[in-house]
Amino acid sequence: MIRKLICGLGNPGKKYVNTRHNLGFMVIDRFYMECEGAGFVEKWDSKVAMVKFRGIEVCLQKPQTFVNLSGVAVAGALNALSLSSEDLLVVHDDFALPFGRVRVSYDASDGGHKGVRSIISELGTKRFSRVRVGIGSDGGSSEPLEDFVLSSFSAKEQASLHQVIEGAVLATEIWLLEGVRRAQDAVNGRFFVDEPSCSPQDGETDGRKEVR
Repeated sequence: MIRKLICGLGNPGKKYVNTRHNLGFMVIDRFYMECEGAGFVEKWDSKVAMVKFRGIEVCLQKPQTFVNLSGVAVAGALNALSLSSEDLLVVHDDFALPFGRVRVSYDASDGGHKGVRSIISELGTKRFSRVRVGIGSDGGSSEPLEDFVLSSFSAKEQASLHQVIEGAVLATEIWLLEGVRRAQDAVNGRFFVDEPSCSPQDGETDGRKEVR
């Protein structure tokens, strides 16, 4: 019996594969490597895989609706699996966090992320967990936000991207095994690159206080 839904946000299609907005997909693909189970199949406007992680049955989801309509796919999967929002973990890029930072939050606002906004709208609640993976640029970017998130990582970022993904996978594993508070304690406030590309930005908060 599937107990949890872990959804990574991104856009379908080869042109988006290595873009910042597809970081959620990258984390799901890496976490999948730690699991036992079948491969991804097309279902619920998504690519999904039914897997086991240390004995826990989980559905991994990569919505194929494009980021801004992610809520349609997530709501459909939760309904089909008879799960509640409390059983959901959403993994996504976050411009408000510097590259290298991973933060776990719960019952939090969308923070300007349209995919998260879509999920909140479709579910009618913010009461779900998130792994937010920082993509904020060094010193800010002159690009419009829409262009920045759809562009590829810089060469410097590419060199340490695997460390960031591993940090997000760690957060995902702890959330699944021990819950949101333990995941927050483990990763919030840490950098997963050797040299942070920038300092924490204004408005960055400790996700722990967002737990109700």
